[in-house]
Amino acid sequence: PPDHLDRFAFIENEDRRYVAAMVAFMDESVGRVIEALKDANMWANTLFVWSSDNGAAIELTTGAKSAYPLRGGYYTNWEGGVRAPGLVAGGFVPAAARGTTAAGLMHLCDFVATFCAVGGCDPTDASAAAAGLPPVDSLDLWPHLSGQNASSPRTEVWLTPLSGDRYNGTQGKSGDAALIVGRHKLIVGDIGQSSWTGPVYPNASRWPTWATIENCTTPQKVGCLFYIFDDPTEHHDLAAAKPDVAAALLARLEALEA
Repeated sequence: PPDHLDRFAFIENEDRRYVAAMVAFMDESVGRVIEALKDANMWANTLFVWSSDNGAAIELTTGAKSAYPLRGGYYTNWEGGVRAPGLVAGGFVPAAARGTTAAGLMHLCDFVATFCAVGGCDPTDASAAAAGLPPVDSLDLWPHLSGQNASSPRTEVWLTPLSGDRYNGTQGKSGDAALIVGRHKLIVGDIGQSSWTGPVYPNASRWPTWATIENCTTPQKVGCLFYIFDDPTEHHDLAAAKPDVAAALLARLEALEA
């Protein structure tokens, strides 16, 4: 709405100004929904989930959002593109879990089984099973999110398949097949946006995001390997030091291709 844009007229960058106005409008809209639930005495029995679907789009033409301190952004499998913020709130959340952090892996698809567990439904897809399709990938993370279990049942996140993606060095496109297993992540190919946004972005540098390419797959190594829980900013490539781990993740990627 025009009045929201006017509130952020002090922001010189037009794309940033629109982003700020959209975030403010969205925040107020969600606030009205929460207030309505409280007014209807439904908040105490509500499980409220807020989640982004991807990391920040850091290109100047898409709002110059910031992924700081993570590497890369939307369109890539760097942590800046796939590590998304989220929160769980509402009166349904156990008191002991409020204000805490759940640090385990979670995939967007896990909300299906999680919501079914909370709501008392069966996430099984009988018609798909009858057709010979694999079972649903979703896992119930409510014990983890509610603080009952310290660990998550998800130990693997398949980000992008290998097919048509490896050795893609075309600027503007990211050949970044990737897989997370446990605390390790393997990303293969020639990956764009291989730099980091600063704490203030956009700043004077205004780097062309697609101009920085990391050649992760070389004759010397199968990809870039990161220990993403201790190194979420992906500064330390462990592929040379842990070739057996990198090879195991690549073999798993190849197996998943089927």
